[in-house]
Amino acid sequence: DLYLKSCGVPAGLPELGMRFCDIEIHGSHSQFRKTVDVALQTAPELIFKTEFGPCTIVAVDFAPDQEGDGSAPGKFGPWLHWLKTGCEGGTAAGGSEHCPYRGPAPPKGNHR
Repeated sequence: DLYLKSCGVPAGLPELGMRFCDIEIHGSHSQFRKTVDVALQTAPELIFKTEFGPCTIVAVDFAPDQEGDGSAPGKFGPWLHWLKTGCEGGTAAGGSEHCPYRGPAPPKGNHR
């Protein structure tokens, strides 16, 4: 969170509803293992408020392999997982994909 703040990402942004098959995601509180949670390799279902209008989906992990106090990116960050523009109707189902979804692939251990 310190690193995001240093990049100008404001605190308190609305949380997206995110689901991989039957796995609901809740930010850094969710932990995964690449070899066990294979559903993460398929683009998630996203749900957001329709009143936002057309949205851009940017899935970035700013801190893979982050160490220290969280104020700097990890040695492999930032990592772009997905980029779509023009998503409407409260989902990421439509729109234009500019970077295809790439699921998490940590070299070992858990991924948040």
